[in-house]
Amino acid sequence: MTKNKKAVTEVKTMPKPFSEQQKKIIKDNLIATATKLMSQSPIRKISVDTLVREVGISKGAFYLFYENKEQLFFDCIMEIHQEIEMKTFNQIQSITKNSKQSFKELILTMIFEVEKAPWLLNLNSEFLSDLMKNIPKEKIELHIQKDNLINKQVLEYFGLVNKDIELISGALRAIFLLLLHKQEIGDIFPAVLNFNLDAIINHIFKE
Repeated sequence: MTKNKKAVTEVKTMPKPFSEQQKKIIKDNLIATATKLMSQSPIRKISVDTLVREVGISKGAFYLFYENKEQLFFDCIMEIHQEIEMKTFNQIQSITKNSKQSFKELILTMIFEVEKAPWLLNLNSEFLSDLMKNIPKEKIELHIQKDNLINKQVLEYFGLVNKDIELISGALRAIFLLLLHKQEIGDIFPAVLNFNLDAIINHIFKE
């Protein structure tokens, strides 16, 4: 009798199936809510319980979408990444001179967009380490491949072909990771950023 009661309880607590439209709405809400919470409090303090309460779903339903909260945070970062990509391509269309300075202005615009989301700049090494441990390797590799493709298209727009895309993409990612250490670098950060950016651009435009 006790066993049957337990089985009934488990069935009642199982999340109900969602339609494809409901899945999209819930996932969008999870990303929007997590992004909002990350802008308001330290990421380490954001729990799954808080997320599901804000979105209005059960904890069981959360795990239908994500194995852990780090995977959700990764999607939040990718959402910002995609928005920046769109703005980058919009800016490219208005560029009249395919010069080093135009390329630098493009990168600086991307950096400015990142700085609009201060929570991104508060990601510390410990969080990033946890993030990488909890994200499937294939998902990270897919992101890197897409990143390489986008950078290849940008370079081709500037008439730069047959470049080492993996090296350049890695160097540009390093520029954005540099932003996470702005406080440690101190007042000299703008000069350090400019120095590294010029070094990368000079390499890219080297014959």
